[in-house]
Amino acid sequence: MKTFNYLIILLLALLATPVFADSIIWGQLSSSQQQVLESVRGKWSSFSPSQKNRLLKGVDRWQSMSAEQRSAAQGKLERFKKLSPEQQKRIKQRYSNFKKLPPAQQQKIKDRRQWFKSLPVEKRQKLRQKWKNKPVIKHQLKRR
Repeated sequence: MKTFNYLIILLLALLATPVFADSIIWGQLSSSQQQVLESVRGKWSSFSPSQKNRLLKGVDRWQSMSAEQRSAAQGKLERFKKLSPEQQKRIKQRYSNFKKLPPAQQQKIKDRRQWFKSLPVEKRQKLRQKWKNKPVIKHQLKRR
């Protein structure tokens, strides 16, 4: 039994270690990981180590979500898939730019977004309309 537990711990350590990610084959994934990653099964062997690591981190995150969080994430993904390629590209670029910001600035943006989401729908609509008609000046972005 100790040997079995040791092997399980070793396997988990290998799965969590980026250095070994390129050697992870589909059959080494747990059944729950395989279930979440089923849509990429045929491509798994062609992924780079960093892609495999990112996917495995995503699986961990997915499995830690509540049913409500999963449903919300699925809805967001479906809405994203319905966007035009140009819209998808803009969103990906904005996300990439966001991830390059210092953590304090990222938090400030998250806080402002949360504040905006807490407003009544009518107020949000009015603000969106106001912002739509107002040109953005780069130095204004830095002050916020």
